[in-house]
Amino acid sequence: MPSKVEVINTPLPVAEVNTPLPVNAVDIAAKNRFQAQASITTDPNGNITFGSFINPSGNVLVIEFVSGTCTTNAATKIVQLGFQTLVAGVSATHSLMPNFLFSDGSNNYYAISQQTRIYAEASGAISLTRDVVTAGPEVINCSLVISGYLSP
Repeated sequence: MPSKVEVINTPLPVAEVNTPLPVNAVDIAAKNRFQAQASITTDPNGNITFGSFINPSGNVLVIEFVSGTCTTNAATKIVQLGFQTLVAGVSATHSLMPNFLFSDGSNNYYAISQQTRIYAEASGAISLTRDVVTAGPEVINCSLVISGYLSP
């Protein structure tokens, strides 16, 4: 025969603290998004021009993704591409590893697609660099795009 069971819970003491909880700004990247494009090009006289990205704000730029394409003449092979940033007075070159796609006999074709987490000083230029191996006159044409966000 069932019997009656009685349960008595004694409430535990609860202390109220008026300290705010830590909160992360999870949508800062969406609010302060940034992207820019720059090129490395060879003119008809063989002079190479190195482009740069400009951080137009007073905020730190956080670069989260780099993509682009390059074409070289058959004599030129890209070892690496990169860009220089400045953080806390220290300049550093960040390397990007281009993927060789194919050669049509007169030109070599490359693609770059790389996730990153790189910081750059406020209102500073981010200069492109390259490292190549060439068996003749260097001809290189690259277009790179960076995307990320500006952090307050």
